[in-house]
Amino acid sequence: MTVAMPIQQRPRSARRMDVPGASLQLLPGASYAVRVTPSRPRIGFAFETQRGLHAFGSDRLKAFQASANSMAYTPSGCDIVSHSETGGEYLVVEFTDPLAQSGSEQFTGRVIPQSIDIARLLRCWLLQMDPVDPLETEYALERLKASVFGCENATDGTIEPGRWMTTRRLKIIEDEVEARLNTQVSVETLACALGLSSGFFSRAFKEATGKPPHDYIIERRLARARLLISTGEQSLAEIASACGYASQAHLTSQMRQRLGLTPGALRERS
Repeated sequence: MTVAMPIQQRPRSARRMDVPGASLQLLPGASYAVRVTPSRPRIGFAFETQRGLHAFGSDRLKAFQASANSMAYTPSGCDIVSHSETGGEYLVVEFTDPLAQSGSEQFTGRVIPQSIDIARLLRCWLLQMDPVDPLETEYALERLKASVFGCENATDGTIEPGRWMTTRRLKIIEDEVEARLNTQVSVETLACALGLSSGFFSRAFKEATGKPPHDYIIERRLARARLLISTGEQSLAEIASACGYASQAHLTSQMRQRLGLTPGALRERS
């Protein structure tokens, strides 16, 4: 049973899909407050940086920050309390088999590079909401479970103090990207914001988030474009320009490649 305590109304509704072996849900980037005890094991994937307070199996709330591309796993029966004033786009995969990975321990804020492309594929399916081949879903879910529960190259998305890309430095980069989304923001520009060479910055950023900085820039541009398409009245050409794209065609190409649908199709479904 889930008891939601919204801080403010979500601008867009969550998308849900039941597939063989799991239930998928894509939560929009918005403030939230939730208390839930899942009856089935679940994996969560943050497409955007998450900050707020949470607790697992306890009422003692702790401040958290997990980077974009980080994951969480909660076994069935583990109480979850979480809230954030900003939230972020988030994928929830709840396995229909209550015994799936029943021996695994809860974790949060872990970056698992092998899982990122799988999570993005599941997001495509949720955005398109078209029938999916059961064999494809089974294969994707098995790959996801293998990457999460058999991972050897996972890094901690909460960014421990000993790592160079600290929480404060990552926040500087995130703010810089958001402020420059309507321009041709470059990796060199971001590196300069921290007084680093592009090479060192790229390596540090990838270690912290699981993906290189140019990939993060693309994801943020598309997130801004999706928000404007779903909630605004600007033309698609104006939206493309506002998100740093040289043309509407460039936005269309990148959105189709990453999300599996065009800006026009997204507007029709909003």
